[in-house]
Amino acid sequence: MKKKKLAIAFLSTAMMVGLLGCNIAINELLDPHLVAQAQYPKGVAYEDYEGKQSVKDKNPVSAEYKTALQNFAAASATEIFRSDKKSTNITYSPISLYMALAISASAAKNQTQDEILSVLNMKKSGVNQLESQTGNLFRLLYTDNKVGKLHLANSLWLAKGIPFNKEYLDTATKKYYASLYSVDFADANTGDLISQWISENTNGLLQGSNRPNPQQILAIINTLYFYDEWMKPFSESQTKKDAFTLANGQTVTAEFMNDTLLGHRFIRGEGFLSSSLAFKNGSSMNFYLPDKGVDVYDLVSTPEKINTLLHPAQGENEKKQGRVVFKIPKFTYGTKLPLIDVLKNMGMKQAFEPNADFSNLTSATSAYISEVLQESYISINEKGCEAAAYTKISMTTSGPAPSEEYADMILDRPFIYTITSPDDVVLFMGVINNPISE
Repeated sequence: MKKKKLAIAFLSTAMMVGLLGCNIAINELLDPHLVAQAQYPKGVAYEDYEGKQSVKDKNPVSAEYKTALQNFAAASATEIFRSDKKSTNITYSPISLYMALAISASAAKNQTQDEILSVLNMKKSGVNQLESQTGNLFRLLYTDNKVGKLHLANSLWLAKGIPFNKEYLDTATKKYYASLYSVDFADANTGDLISQWISENTNGLLQGSNRPNPQQILAIINTLYFYDEWMKPFSESQTKKDAFTLANGQTVTAEFMNDTLLGHRFIRGEGFLSSSLAFKNGSSMNFYLPDKGVDVYDLVSTPEKINTLLHPAQGENEKKQGRVVFKIPKFTYGTKLPLIDVLKNMGMKQAFEPNADFSNLTSATSAYISEVLQESYISINEKGCEAAAYTKISMTTSGPAPSEEYADMILDRPFIYTITSPDDVVLFMGVINNPISE
């Protein structure tokens, strides 16, 4: 009997903010459908430096894998920004998409798997190394303490009646920390359950859109939830309204946070000025201001240019230290990104065709990817990235004495930002065209 071709819906959801702690307990409505519950790593206390080092020692992430992540972030962001209409804000989580694709790679075989591994820059290393390194990264990134959170979550939604391969499901739960749910995709309530799970894991800020599809047999969902406080909060009394100049020359009025830091690092690159602000858990937010007359999209037009922004090599840019004047607009907005065309342009093609090989998933039927969607949201204020929990931290400064060098990070025109982990993994990156556009 000829196998019936069914579709995999592949969703990657990124989320990064929250005023309160994130309660990721599974709602009781999901319990009847739960097949396996992921056991997440334990959070390490903010002051537990030995615990943090122990996690790092036990979960080594190779230089090759870090390079793979960096190149994926640059290549995928190039495709996304290239298709942007250049009139709206955009944010994107490379690591969320990467993890969701990694789970799909384990389900694939032959050419389908090779193409996914190639897009993930892991073809030479193989799927076993991808699984091992991604698991290490998951444990390394996972943060849950009184100062901030970086919560990663994965889930697989499995169509009832399909005999999925146990080996693949074990890989998903043990190596990717994925929870498993058995559902009927023809039932409208399934979409509500998926939305509930997304909401639970993004602090209620994202829900997703899920319509009934009787041909769907699987949904792979990754969520990323982040919040943290600035190492040095902005003073609310210094927040002032001022003009932000749009790309077309028109101006809008935005609220700007203001501060001046001495002995602070900045880079004068070819066509841009950049500097960073640290969060209390070690992550950082990096700002890239194009020189006047330089289109913000020129700086992200190729993977090479993006890598120059994200990972400047010694000597390529003029690294300095001195007085940095920060003037940063407060902003809150979200983005929805369909990503199939992006991945096709990167060389991943067969996975979306009827002849896709996902036989590691199940041998009972064939399957292909029918949807790749990412939704994201970001908000910054004087305290941090939607950080409301307050913790007093006593700190000392032992940097070099202030120099005559200076930089004015006056972000009053379109600019680029990234949020990176303490190990320089790109969690989010985006372009701000209009800070008051939600």
